[in-house]
Amino acid sequence: MTRFEDVFPFRLRRTTLAVGAASALWLMAPTPAHAVSAPVVQAHAGLADFDSRTGFVLPTRAQLDAVRTLGATVRWNAFGTPASLISHDGFLGNAPGADAGTAAREWVRANRELFRLSDADVTSLELVNAAKLAGSSGRAVLFRQRFGLLPSAQDGLITVGLVDGKVAYVSSSAVGSQAEPAPALLSATQAWLAAASNVGRVLSLVNLTGLRVENGWSVFSAAGLSQLQRARLVAFPTPTQGVKAAFETIVLDVNGGQVQAYTSFVDARTGEVLFRQDRVQNLALPDTFSGAYQDAPAAQACGPLHPFEVPAGTRSITVAAQPAVATNDISINLLFNGVTVASADLLTSPEVLHYAPGSLPSGIYQVQVCPYAAPTLPPVGPFTYVGTFVTNDVDTNPLDQGPRWKLFTSNPPLDYSATDTRVTACWTSGEGCDATLKNTAARAPWDYDFRTGLPTFTTIGNAAITAEAWLSPLTPAEQYRPLSPVRDYSFTWTNQWHTSRCSPLALLSPQRNDVDAATANLFAMHNRMHDWSYFLGFTEENYNLQLSNFGNPSTGGQLPTGGELDPELGNVQAGALTGGAPTYLGRDNANQVTLNDGIPGITNMYLWQPIAGSFYAPCVDGDYDMSVIGHEYTHAISNRMVGGPDGNLTGLQAGAMGESWSDLVAVEYLLEYGLAPTSGNPFAVGGYVTGHPGRGIRNYGMNDSPLNYSNIGYDMTGPQSHSDGEVWSATNHGIRQAFIERYDFAYPSSNAQLQAECANGQRHVTECPGNRRWMQLVFDAFLLMQPGVSMVDARDAYLAADRMRFGGAHQALLWREFARRGLGSNASSVTAEDTQPVPGFDTPVDTAQATVTFDAVASDEGFVPVKAKVYVGQYEARSRPAADTDPDTTLSPTLRLVPGTYDFVVKAEGHGLQRFRWTFGPGEVKTLTARLPTNWASMTKGATATGDGVNHDKLIDDTETTNWARLNAVAVGGTKVTVALAGGPRSVRQVNVSALLRPTDENDAGGDTGSQNRFTALRAFDVYACKASVLNLNCTLDTGFTRVYSSAHDAFPGDVPRPSAPDLQLRSFLIPETVATHLQLRVVTNQCTGGYKFHGDQDADPLNDSDCVSGSTADNAVRAAEFQVFSSGPLLTE
Repeated sequence: MTRFEDVFPFRLRRTTLAVGAASALWLMAPTPAHAVSAPVVQAHAGLADFDSRTGFVLPTRAQLDAVRTLGATVRWNAFGTPASLISHDGFLGNAPGADAGTAAREWVRANRELFRLSDADVTSLELVNAAKLAGSSGRAVLFRQRFGLLPSAQDGLITVGLVDGKVAYVSSSAVGSQAEPAPALLSATQAWLAAASNVGRVLSLVNLTGLRVENGWSVFSAAGLSQLQRARLVAFPTPTQGVKAAFETIVLDVNGGQVQAYTSFVDARTGEVLFRQDRVQNLALPDTFSGAYQDAPAAQACGPLHPFEVPAGTRSITVAAQPAVATNDISINLLFNGVTVASADLLTSPEVLHYAPGSLPSGIYQVQVCPYAAPTLPPVGPFTYVGTFVTNDVDTNPLDQGPRWKLFTSNPPLDYSATDTRVTACWTSGEGCDATLKNTAARAPWDYDFRTGLPTFTTIGNAAITAEAWLSPLTPAEQYRPLSPVRDYSFTWTNQWHTSRCSPLALLSPQRNDVDAATANLFAMHNRMHDWSYFLGFTEENYNLQLSNFGNPSTGGQLPTGGELDPELGNVQAGALTGGAPTYLGRDNANQVTLNDGIPGITNMYLWQPIAGSFYAPCVDGDYDMSVIGHEYTHAISNRMVGGPDGNLTGLQAGAMGESWSDLVAVEYLLEYGLAPTSGNPFAVGGYVTGHPGRGIRNYGMNDSPLNYSNIGYDMTGPQSHSDGEVWSATNHGIRQAFIERYDFAYPSSNAQLQAECANGQRHVTECPGNRRWMQLVFDAFLLMQPGVSMVDARDAYLAADRMRFGGAHQALLWREFARRGLGSNASSVTAEDTQPVPGFDTPVDTAQATVTFDAVASDEGFVPVKAKVYVGQYEARSRPAADTDPDTTLSPTLRLVPGTYDFVVKAEGHGLQRFRWTFGPGEVKTLTARLPTNWASMTKGATATGDGVNHDKLIDDTETTNWARLNAVAVGGTKVTVALAGGPRSVRQVNVSALLRPTDENDAGGDTGSQNRFTALRAFDVYACKASVLNLNCTLDTGFTRVYSSAHDAFPGDVPRPSAPDLQLRSFLIPETVATHLQLRVVTNQCTGGYKFHGDQDADPLNDSDCVSGSTADNAVRAAEFQVFSSGPLLTE
């Protein structure tokens, strides 16, 4: 399951070694443990992922020779087999044959030594899929190892990319020849109990009921958990301890706003949890009636008679009734003058009756709901129902009528007015229809049930089932859904959550917080994503989300049903009643649970609300923000398509790309249909729900990002999938724009009709604008990747997909854009969990690159050489330098870069951090010298810091990786730190200040061991100066200081929904020339006390005081990372 903002905490399971065609790079550093969780609201945080496996197997000399023979570049996994194998000059060899599976198997057999397999091992490989790249001759052939009767789980996969009898790419987590594991000693339920206990759900065997076996899974209910639980026996490989029999277990509990979903592998002999992954990847009305009937064990009895007056001229009556428990079978009787004139029992829920006798007299008609006399399933209470009664002056049978939905195509107005901008979208064209939805991906209208052959008259269909989830722990099939017996899902929208200012009373009003409109909207949007992504390759063959697969093969999870019975279950306004203050489990988030093929996906959409000192969202409903809905749905796409029916993206970088792909796909859907917001940034995700249309939920809009591969871990939380995913988003945005430029003359991206035809699958991708070609490449590449994919691996999958679909026509384009973002040919990653990957800004296919050699000198100290680190981009903290000027290190002072404009940060002890920008032309060779002024406030130069708070030395240590803090203050205003400048009186003209926070450090010597709230970061400050003398007691008294500078009130301009890294990073401030021996940094405000958008109680929820000062403790602390003092500015010269 994947949260929109509540992070998916990935852990990598493999160590990857990189080997080129003629050289080897041995990377043996152990994978570091780190936290990657940074939820929007802390209540949504899950447990960190866990992998007990350690060690790695080195490739043999024979394997290295085999790679060289292929002319390939390889990265090795922990099992000593290729994680990624590609020839950047062409193909990996021939694999002839009409049958892709056989051809791929024979290529593996011929190269079996690479995978440490015997001939018999290759023969026993299970063919999982031979997926066709949509509209292409390319195939992604997926094999899985088996050990005895047990399939390998989590690893043991080999993917071969084939096109026209040639091998373009291979990725694998193959584990080599291994003995069959010792037999299991535990039962499935015993293993599940161990997994449940590991995530805090302690139960015993007596709490498990209804045990049965379904398609290889042991399925049962667990007391206190809302969904069915699962366990099955598999083979779990380890690099150094062989293959173990293990139970794959799923602990699943989606209850209103509370979401818990973990997949764990439990040793089948010892009960030890070997592996755990969080699967949560954290926008004409009928008359109604209700009542109750009586059913077993009591004697069956019909419900009351519901009278309705039918006027003259009426030609037809349509009645629908829905039982509270969807599996209960009911029938409907229609009476006139005490006589039953029509009955209906269609074996559906809801039940629908249509009465059109030709001549329909006016008068009082009555409706009665009854239990079915001989139900297929035993009835379950409560035996209540709701229903609708509709008359029409024409004889229109809803069974023959196409449905229509009223929906927001992207989101409600960004000014949050109650202007209803929804469109009416109809399955077929007709009067009052703004758009037509009919398409071959859906096969039939969205509200059609292929099992019964009838419409459902509600938000149940083949691709999605959607329902209100205010507090119910049940799945949407058993929750409230709006009914429309005429299949017109045009429910009233009043913008009630916003106009009520998040008042809980809105939920109790007759309008019920617009929940009918929200349910219809989410249902429609899930169907839109299903249909659009189908044409890109998210089909039955590739494990999509559907009740029925129409006989199309899928080799996924719930065999023999072929991966069916798994539509997207949509929870509307999840936890609205139970998830407000003080838990906030049902606020300010969205998430997706994606489990094995054949198990329904679950998405939770929440209400948004301002929360003091945490997140300042407007009062809106996420069920209307298509960028958020599309983001969550794409988690299902990427997790299903990458690594096969049972895989899931694993590892920090894989998780980061998962978040990025969700952003990219959601935005692309909107752009292809011309639905992106007309105000705000079309490349921002969540602009409506966050109140920030420029960057949405992220630190940057993907079209305005300075990030590159060296910045993994740059955010204040440290390594984290959402912020690190922005690196991949920026990279892909560049690729998208480059594709558009390549094809815009012949296939203009501005042609709305052309874009829509391509989006609807009506044109082959080679007849489409560049953006559609890029998007198709992304979906193709999914099928070539392993679950534990790094960004470097994914780069190669893109390159291979281009060779398979487009004949390699875009190799130079792709390399150029990857290199701009640090993913060039010299980039490397130890593992997908690597938080310090090596960036590379060069390309192997462009000879006109720039070469720059850096030098650094001290401009205040006679221009002596300085040992400096050079970072590409705008971040130093937790980033990896690309060059340095220290001759004692292995890092070169020389960089090769594709031409373009680059930002640099130069860091040197005693000289602080300095920013530069430079443009490089094709083929240029330059030496650039950074003239660095001395930081007179650097402790390296002898400066000292004293004053309020803790960690004073961290304010003057020339890096943003650490910070100073004042904790538990009555008021932060006036908090001060005094810095005695190095070397006596200094002329000061500039100060550099940073308010950047750092990740939690439980061992902080100063006692600042907790998480660092964004709202405690410095916002505005003053600088005071003192020149030591006897009269002022050498600046030991505040009276000796004079204010020489006051910053703007928003010097660090944190904005809604919360301050972000770009708001708080290092900034330079020019001050009047001052001669001083001491400077004071005095706090005026922190983000909480100084940000007016965080002030005042911004909602009408009596349990939630959203004012930052009165409603949180963020006003009682302040932090700053750096205070640097200079006599002059820096200069970068040739």
